[in-house]
Amino acid sequence: LINQCSRVDHIVSTRIDDTYVNWETLLHQLHSQMLSLEESHRELSLNEAVQDLLRWAKRLLAKIKTDVEDPSLNTAGLTELQRRFEAHERDCHDFEKYSEAANVIKEHTESLSQFYPGRATDFSA
Repeated sequence: LINQCSRVDHIVSTRIDDTYVNWETLLHQLHSQMLSLEESHRELSLNEAVQDLLRWAKRLLAKIKTDVEDPSLNTAGLTELQRRFEAHERDCHDFEKYSEAANVIKEHTESLSQFYPGRATDFSA
């Protein structure tokens, strides 16, 4: 078509160039708008998270204030829990000592069984 109408060649080329420039401008603006939208979304998400944290903190402070002002609360339950925890730690420590002693006895019994093979059954009992 351009070959048949050579007088419009320049006009068509100019319009194609203008269309290309407009397309590039549109893409640039679209990219800028996308970045702006992403930033706005980040800010909105951050603001929502901050608001959630503030609501949580207000509820927590109200509960703490109620708990502090409640004379029926005492530390007996916490003290009992601490006592049980300490007893459990002592039991674990005693078991570790027992296991170490049992391993020493087992090793000694095995070495005696090697020195006195005839009495190995006596040592294992």
